[in-house]
Amino acid sequence: MATSLRVATWNANGLSQNKLELENFLCQEKIDVMLVSETHFTSETVFKIPGYRIYSTPHPSNKARGGAAVLIRQTIKHFEADKFSEDYLQASTVTVSLPWNQLNLTTVYCPPRHRITSRNFADFLRLLGTYYIVGGDFNAKHTY
Repeated sequence: MATSLRVATWNANGLSQNKLELENFLCQEKIDVMLVSETHFTSETVFKIPGYRIYSTPHPSNKARGGAAVLIRQTIKHFEADKFSEDYLQASTVTVSLPWNQLNLTTVYCPPRHRITSRNFADFLRLLGTYYIVGGDFNAKHTY
């Protein structure tokens, strides 16, 4: 059961070509959970980092663009929650058991060409339950 977690978020703009940089960062900063947006993974992508489990959601077209992934230490008790894959938002979520409840850790990628309504975001966030942390690239153009 986790009592503290070191969580980081990163827009990779293509994760495979930045693997060594990511491995160094995870090791140096002792990161438990990495929320990665814009992975450019497809359903056929194989990506491994020793000591971590990787859960990814590709763009719904299954082309190497967009996408989201959560990397979590294998020693942390967790499970993968439902993926969310729409043209306007891709998200991966893992659920971790904490002493007080379960926490959903979610990474998102929202491509800039889509106009996402507050209702779209509210509907998505409702899927995450009561306790969650969301990190990623929302491509937000408005300060709200």
